[in-house]
Amino acid sequence: MPNRRKHPRLRFDIAIDIESGHSLYSARTRDVSEGGVFVKTRAPIKVGTEIHLRLNLNGEHIAAMGEVMWQLDDSSGRRVGIGVQFTSLSPYATEVLRRALQAHIHAPEGAEYFEAAMR
Repeated sequence: MPNRRKHPRLRFDIAIDIESGHSLYSARTRDVSEGGVFVKTRAPIKVGTEIHLRLNLNGEHIAAMGEVMWQLDDSSGRRVGIGVQFTSLSPYATEVLRRALQAHIHAPEGAEYFEAAMR
């Protein structure tokens, strides 16, 4: 199956808050790209749901809107995470995200994962 992603993703463990309807969840990311994020969460957020995200990138906080594109469940059927595509990101947030990803690429763990993702 070909990789349909437009942006390479990096393994990047950061704090993220998710607002869906009247619910607020705090979670961690598994990986991040300029196009979206995988969030490690058991939150009952369905595919197709529009959500508001707040990310803490190296001490800078950005907000984004996103859509849940897929969910990952473990072998027992329990939710372990969601894949979110960014649908709205301000120019400022885009720049902060790019800087954080570039800095992470140059960190040993980021460079290793980036090279593997590009193969």
